[in-house]
Amino acid sequence: MRQWESTLFKPLIAGLLLAGSLLFLYSDPQAQGTQVDAKVIGAPLITQPGVAGGELVFGSNNVPGSLNPIFGGNPITAVSDAGLIELNPVTLAYEPAVASAYTVSADNTTIQVTLRSGIKWSDGEPVTADDVVFTFVTLLQNSGLLQNLANFGNQLTLPTYTITSPDAQHLTFNFPNKDASQMVAALTLPLFPKHIFPNVDAPNFFQQWGINTPANQVVGLGAFRVVSFTSNGDNNNPVINGAVLERNPNYWKKDPNGTTLPYANKLTFNFLPQAADLNTLLGNGQLDLLGGAGSDADVALAAVPGVTMVIGDPFVTADSLIFNEDAADANLKSLFRDDRFRQAIAHTLDRTKLTNQLTDNAKFLAPRENAAYFKSPFFNDAATTKYVYDLNAAKQLLDQIGLKDTNGDGVREFSDGKPVKFDFNTNNNNSVRVAAGEELTSIWKSLGLDVNYLVESFATLQGRFDFNNRKANFDIQLIAFGIGINTIQDVNYLNCQYASNGFCHVQRFSDPAGATDRQKRIDDIFTKLSGPALSSADQTALENELQTLISQDLGQIPLWTSRMATAIRSGVHNAESVGVFGVPHSLEYIWKS
Repeated sequence: MRQWESTLFKPLIAGLLLAGSLLFLYSDPQAQGTQVDAKVIGAPLITQPGVAGGELVFGSNNVPGSLNPIFGGNPITAVSDAGLIELNPVTLAYEPAVASAYTVSADNTTIQVTLRSGIKWSDGEPVTADDVVFTFVTLLQNSGLLQNLANFGNQLTLPTYTITSPDAQHLTFNFPNKDASQMVAALTLPLFPKHIFPNVDAPNFFQQWGINTPANQVVGLGAFRVVSFTSNGDNNNPVINGAVLERNPNYWKKDPNGTTLPYANKLTFNFLPQAADLNTLLGNGQLDLLGGAGSDADVALAAVPGVTMVIGDPFVTADSLIFNEDAADANLKSLFRDDRFRQAIAHTLDRTKLTNQLTDNAKFLAPRENAAYFKSPFFNDAATTKYVYDLNAAKQLLDQIGLKDTNGDGVREFSDGKPVKFDFNTNNNNSVRVAAGEELTSIWKSLGLDVNYLVESFATLQGRFDFNNRKANFDIQLIAFGIGINTIQDVNYLNCQYASNGFCHVQRFSDPAGATDRQKRIDDIFTKLSGPALSSADQTALENELQTLISQDLGQIPLWTSRMATAIRSGVHNAESVGVFGVPHSLEYIWKS
């Protein structure tokens, strides 16, 4: 199975806009008289309250190279670290975590944070406001660390803020530019223990919690703490092969029956780069569960005796068609920038047919035409302009552009007589993309477009992008690929792909300098939605307009989304409710009878 876990720093997009002062408060009714204000977890995450004890064995091909979550998420950091707030992996709503409450002010100038009383690090040291300031000021406002992150390909952009703290339990994030709402997603970033890190200057900080770190020095706030791990390689190419973790005795969550989470006493990870090897381990009974985006491996895995395949919600990230509107070829650059051409391509997309071509894979896919995720609170399908499958409409649009087959060879020409020819790339380890690409290539050729279909390795394809340098000459003409992120509570998560300066705005890197009127309006809406709180009616109107403009622009044309698929062996409970962030983010709730 292709593993997929939340990635923390690539990129960080804004969070939740709150109209007025909205307070989230969780307390444990059975924790009265205790020192820890526990968070109680129930449905839909815990459908069957469990029994504490036992061991869970999980495998992943998301092979970690570090235990330091500043590099981004991996299965170990998913269970060993925690932030002030968290995303519910099923509802995808923001909820308090290490913070018992947080409030975004109506004027968007402050975020008030209250830490849970009695909360401790996994080594027993108390968590205080100093740890929050250490994380969000000492680390995340350290220009050297941020530059090193960028060098690793992880870009972190935060609004301007300061932090004040009257005592050990309360903090105020202050935003002079009235953009507090843009910080909410950042509050999900893991907290770092100030007492563990004597040196935060790059590159020293990046070497801490690496493969040479003693396990007992890895301290976190997650459900489990690291006991041991095996690794090979060196600091330049570190690989963690496996890890053993134990329940964090200071964890701050309980189930509805008052049982302290996690359920499992021991958690063992096996990391193997090849999904087929993990499937073999599961089939042999050496793993309790596997989970990830539905893929070719899942088709065979679903037939393994003793294994139940649970197919859940679609992921946030969509597979999309993306034209390079800054193509080096002048004819293609003009063509790809023509709305009518992108509309013509949109009319050639029968998404249901494309996802059903490989019948065994179809159940792992959900056709998608919307940029916005269906669980987003602002999602409005009616606001999305649709382009029905209609090859006649596509032909008419190509004719309107002036693309004619003047010499009768079956290929349309530009006005200068050159054939309309372009490359179309996708990756060879995704059979659905490959099959869909073959189908689309056939359709486009029937319309008189000379398409050079190139199926390449994922690494080769990924190397064609140049996100960090924001170059307009990245080596793509048309690509079928998946680009997206995890946060979906506010339209600002779409900023990455559709704002001019968005990190994932690969369709037209030149937009910041020469955006169209439509793109300027999209940017303007993002600015308004990230500013001071709007009335409910004004906010909804802007969110709807944004979805309409994005769907009309067709800069990135969604095709489908992979569904979450979890393979579980008998006797494993609560794995049915694994959310779209993957199994590691649900392991604290899973138990084995």
